[in-house]
Amino acid sequence: MYVSLQELATRVAHFNTAKALDDTAGYEIMKRVAADENLHFLFYRDLSTAAMDVSPSEMVIAVERVVKTFNMPGTGISGYHEHTRCDCR
Repeated sequence: MYVSLQELATRVAHFNTAKALDDTAGYEIMKRVAADENLHFLFYRDLSTAAMDVSPSEMVIAVERVVKTFNMPGTGISGYHEHTRCDCR
């Protein structure tokens, strides 16, 4: 379940980075990275859906735990918040 949420979050983050760039090549690269992350998300979403069919009670517990404790990957890295802060126009 964690990977489903993580892939969705990174897709959104990379797409937002693309939108914030004032550089055509950078924008296109980040859009492509976001599209790749979306493919990962779709795979893990489908896997989580299949697990929900097999073990619904356990998956609901997993969804609750993941949603309540989710942090973006890299959160514990020194300087993370400074590097991810957006001074968008």
